[in-house]
This record gives sequence, structure tokens and C-alpha cells, in this order.
Amino acid sequence: MEEDERKRVEEEEAELRRQQEEEKARVEREEQWRRRREEAQKRQDESKRREEEEARQRQVEAARKAEEDRRRQAVEEAVRKEKEEMQRKREEEEKEREGALRKEREEELRKLKEAQEAARQSQLEAERLRKENEEREAQAVKEAESGKEQEVERREAALAAMQAVMEAREKEFQEKMKVMQERLQQLEANK
Repeated sequence: MEEDERKRVEEEEAELRRQQEEEKARVEREEQWRRRREEAQKRQDESKRREEEEARQRQVEAARKAEEDRRRQAVEEAVRKEKEEMQRKREEEEKEREGALRKEREEELRKLKEAQEAARQSQLEAERLRKENEEREAQAVKEAESGKEQEVERREAALAAMQAVMEAREKEFQEKMKVMQERLQQLEANK
């Protein structure tokens, strides 16, 4: 009886140990599974965090690049406008210079024409005086032949004065021609 009781107790103890071992093994399996699940969740969370961080960095980089592009375009636009404004000013200044040069040339041509006309008139006057002088000389010769010595002297004095005037006008004509030639050369150089 005691032997049976002892065996029963041993069997119960063995069964209890077996159940405890099984429970321990089950708890360990559950713990391992929980740890694996936590590690998997941790890896998943870490992967998600990395993806979110990468996405955020991509957004930041895209925003930075967009800002750089905007600034670069703004600088390029400002440079383009500045170049256009400088070109416009240069064209306006060139037009003003051309207009001023044209007016200056027109004024020089007008003065030159006036000088040419004055020289022509002076030449005509000199020619007229020369003819008058020749006529008076011829008249003086005739009068001298007629014996009018006093009249001849008076006429010779008048002729000498006329000759001096004619020479002065001839000199003036030559000076005007020289000035006209210089102006023509200046106009040719300014074209």
C-alpha cells in the first residue's frame, strides 16, 4: 500500500514536473515569440522611421533646390533686364550722338555754303573791280594822251586805291577758301 502510494506520489510529482517543464517551455516559447515580435515591430518601426526621414530629407532637398532655382531665375531675370536696360540706354545715347553729329554736319554745311556764297560774291566783286580798274587804266591812257595830266594823276591815285581794295578782297577770298577746305576735311573725317 505504501509502495503504491509512493509510486502514485512519484508519478504525480513527475507529472507535475512535466507540466512545469511544459509550462516553462511554453512560457519561454511565448517569451521568444514576444521578443521576436517586438524585434520585428522595432525593425518595422525603424524602417518606417528611416523611410519617413528619407522622405523628409527628399522634401527638404526638393524645397532647397526649388528655392535655389527660384533665386537663380530671379538673378538671371534681373541680369537680363539690366542688360536690356543698358542696351536701350546705349541705343538712345547712340541715337542722340548721331542726331547731334547730323545737326553739327548740317550746321557746318550751312556755314560752308554761306562761306562759299560770300567767297563767290567776293570773287565777283574782285572781278568787277578788276574790270573797272582796267577800264580806268584805259581811260587814263586816253586822257594822258589828251594832255590831261592832272586828271591822269587823280585817276592813277584812285586806281591805286582800287587796286589795294581789290588785293585785300582777293586775300580775304583766299582765306575763306582755306577755311572752307578745312571744314570740308573735318566733315569728311566725321562721317
